[in-house]
Amino acid sequence: MASGLVFNVDDVREENREYVAKVDDQVEGNAELTSMLHALEERYDAYMAGSNLGQPIIHPGDLPSADELAAELERFLADRRTDDHRRDDDRRGDEWRGDDRRGRR
Repeated sequence: MASGLVFNVDDVREENREYVAKVDDQVEGNAELTSMLHALEERYDAYMAGSNLGQPIIHPGDLPSADELAAELERFLADRRTDDHRRDDDRRGDEWRGDDRRGRR
């Protein structure tokens, strides 16, 4: 601590734990996303280990920053939420009309 400043970061740590838990819940609830993340992790691990099996998709200089990755993940999750709401609204409309997607009454 060269500056002598002391900050209480307990609240930030707790918010981080809550955020990570929410992201984990979103990932665990989606088999496709879980599979994609596992494949990316395996590819990254192989690449970092210097294995010939893991060919990087892009050059290391082209990798996005952590902030860019977080922003992209937030956009993805927001889009999924919007899609889920549309599906819920469509289902509610079907129930209101007394039919389902197959046109039955």
